[in-house]
Amino acid sequence: MALIKDHQFIEDRWVYYEPDLEPNDQIQGVIFNLQNFTACSHNIPQSLQLGIKLANHDPAAAIQQYINQLKLVILQFPAFADGRAYSQAQSLRQFGFDGEIRATGNVLVDQYAFMLQCGFTSFEIPNNTDLEEWKNAARIIPTTYSRTQAKNYSHIWNLRKVLSS
Repeated sequence: MALIKDHQFIEDRWVYYEPDLEPNDQIQGVIFNLQNFTACSHNIPQSLQLGIKLANHDPAAAIQQYINQLKLVILQFPAFADGRAYSQAQSLRQFGFDGEIRATGNVLVDQYAFMLQCGFTSFEIPNNTDLEEWKNAARIIPTTYSRTQAKNYSHIWNLRKVLSS
């Protein structure tokens, strides 16, 4: 899988937790699932950042108490019509999480602008992806209904007010 962040391809330097994990300079951080985070995250050297992968049925509130420890949260799109990750991302931003939120699974270019507006910052996509297509998709929808993302986009209610004057 390729990884897009800030509208460019980047190397993924995060690894999934394994009990015999040996830290090295190539590893930026360790990703846990919700079940093993509390049991195992204290065993990770402080030089490594902590991340967590939430299942769609996991409420974002389940990690609210760990927000300050986490640098990455991965949210899953198991199917095109499953939008629970949008709600999870929005909740994480409302809780004050300012780290990386990564979309994984059935991540489609058609949904890119909406994912950005909900707070996603990185995206696992197929290796044969055209980066320009994703950059263009981010510009297609320059407005948002979301007040939490209004700083990055024109807020639709402000636009409606101007147009109705």
